[in-house]
Amino acid sequence: MINMYVGGTIGALVLGVLLIGWWFASRKPRKKVCVVLGRDVASHLQAYEAFKEELLRQELTKTCSFDTYLLDLLDKSHVIVECNAVLSAKPDLIVSFGTLCTYTLKRCMDERRMHDIPLVFLSVFNPVGGGIIKSFEEPGGCITGVQLEGAEHAQIAAVALLAKPAMRCVLLPYEVLSDLDGRIALIVDEMQQFFHEHGIRAEVVPVYGVKEVATRLEKMLDGADTLIISEMDGLTQVTTEVARLCSAKGVTFVCATRDGAELGAAVAFVADTNAIGKKAVDLIHDIVVSRRRPGGIPIAFVENTRTLFINKDAATQQNCPSDLDALRTRVLHDPRMSWLQHRIKLV
Repeated sequence: MINMYVGGTIGALVLGVLLIGWWFASRKPRKKVCVVLGRDVASHLQAYEAFKEELLRQELTKTCSFDTYLLDLLDKSHVIVECNAVLSAKPDLIVSFGTLCTYTLKRCMDERRMHDIPLVFLSVFNPVGGGIIKSFEEPGGCITGVQLEGAEHAQIAAVALLAKPAMRCVLLPYEVLSDLDGRIALIVDEMQQFFHEHGIRAEVVPVYGVKEVATRLEKMLDGADTLIISEMDGLTQVTTEVARLCSAKGVTFVCATRDGAELGAAVAFVADTNAIGKKAVDLIHDIVVSRRRPGGIPIAFVENTRTLFINKDAATQQNCPSDLDALRTRVLHDPRMSWLQHRIKLV
């Protein structure tokens, strides 16, 4: 009787071990996804929150594990080190937010000949001209991504016209341009063309980092009546000083973050990046679950929903019209502004 009991117990244990072993063996290992974004970049953080919510909604956390890398984008050597650390982690897929992270990752991947890791990017300036992808319809390689519809700098130029119909402006583009191996001329020419089409005499000044903004800005503002800064990574750290100089010289300061308006820019032209965060999850699903080839997935475009924020006090000091009703009237009667509609607010 005892022998039968012991034998039955041992048999049950063996069966249990076998069942546990089968369960582990039958489980598919989760895909490792590395997410790379700027630590202090408002548009990245906004898109990232929407990205995380959509991951949970689509239950991708069941099939993928996600490691997040928050980069200090003011320190380029740090960015390169961190991007190489991402590659050394041997991820199954990389999600990259913004221009600087994506260009640096692509360069590191090229240098290390790691072209077989799928890369999904979010909102990158000029990815075709910069060599990130071959075309929007057929990105090529293992890369695809999400973009906002419309030309960002063309729209910023149009918004600047709200402040001053005829002007001489200085535009400071992304500091990443210093690392594009001669491609800077192509991108600057493209920006100049945008402004020319909108009747603006623009001087495009490639500034290689926000520290250079602080040291060179006062001289650059001589003779200008408008300063436009697209969302440079880490700009918040120098925004207060930039706003002070612009107010002192009567130069209208136009930027691309709501924080910028709150810190003293007259006008902020701010994108809603929630949609691109959510759309990136759809692309991950296509690659991981549907097993689609990244380079064959066309770049996804989402509506470029932007809001114009006006800092009334700063606008007065910087010689910019601050009458909200007048601005709305101009928007309604200017076909270039049809996409903006009534998204104008005071801060």
